[in-house]
Amino acid sequence: MTKSNKDTKLEELKHKYLLALADYQNLEKRVWSEHERLQTETYRKVITPFLDIKDDIDAAKKFGQHDGIDLIQHKMEDIITKLGVEQINPEGKPFEPEIMECISTEEGSEHNRVTKVHKKGYRMGTSLLRPAIVTVSITNLQKKEETP
Repeated sequence: MTKSNKDTKLEELKHKYLLALADYQNLEKRVWSEHERLQTETYRKVITPFLDIKDDIDAAKKFGQHDGIDLIQHKMEDIITKLGVEQINPEGKPFEPEIMECISTEEGSEHNRVTKVHKKGYRMGTSLLRPAIVTVSITNLQKKEETP
């Protein structure tokens, strides 16, 4: 083999190596991305039922102080926090349809403000686990008059 043939062959092998390396790095990124998606989806499926239980515990606490309920509430909040779940409590804030679900409206002094939170929302990182269920204020609410 001559020197120029060796250089050409070396360049071909280097090119093939770089292509293979790029393919591997792309595969690695896709696998990591899919891993994160599956992990988030698994967390969502496991954590979401516990959020409903947390809502029930919070509601039970409104009926009176009880050491047992307080203990359970603190443990539940600790577990949820350790898993990286963040609570969305939008009371008094502008309505954001990406993280909130409006189930009713009422007249208010400021347009498009959350006036009541029926259920708190939760997110984990950038993933929404459950939207906050809210009532939103609107200005100049005109009620339709029903004619008999």
